[in-house]
Amino acid sequence: MRASMICFLFSACLACAAQSIEIRAGLSGIPGNYLSIGYEHYSNYVFNFSGRVFAEGSMVNQLRYKAYGLDLLMEYGSNQDDNGASIFAFRIGLGATGQIENEPWIYGALKGNQKMNYGFVGVLSGEWWMSENFCLSAFVQQKYLFNSSLGNTRLAFGGGLKFRLHNY
Repeated sequence: MRASMICFLFSACLACAAQSIEIRAGLSGIPGNYLSIGYEHYSNYVFNFSGRVFAEGSMVNQLRYKAYGLDLLMEYGSNQDDNGASIFAFRIGLGATGQIENEPWIYGALKGNQKMNYGFVGVLSGEWWMSENFCLSAFVQQKYLFNSSLGNTRLAFGGGLKFRLHNY
């Protein structure tokens, strides 16, 4: 099921004519696990646009927390050479996030729309371009959410692998 979902998300990113695709995995501050797949669309401006579908989950003190959502960001990258990439680079992004949270003890009696949470997200990442098309990254992400049932902030950090597509 999870593998088919990741394949579907990867295919959806290709259909969107994304110019790079990245898979990230790491830990969240809940504590829990974080997994996401995203795409970045390059622009002629200083900022690029990216979207990321994510899943987060944990099992602590008999609480089974799960969240699924979407992040939409504008990102700025450090200086790049004529080919669009440098060997080492950093990225900073700000944007909006929306997610559906589920925890049976806390959210058990709530309807689907009451489990929705939204807010702001900020991301800082470092990139190491191993080749023209492949990149390893490390990231830290902070979210501020407006529904405070399980807290107003979420922190996630980890690593990723990015693949640059060439759309001419």
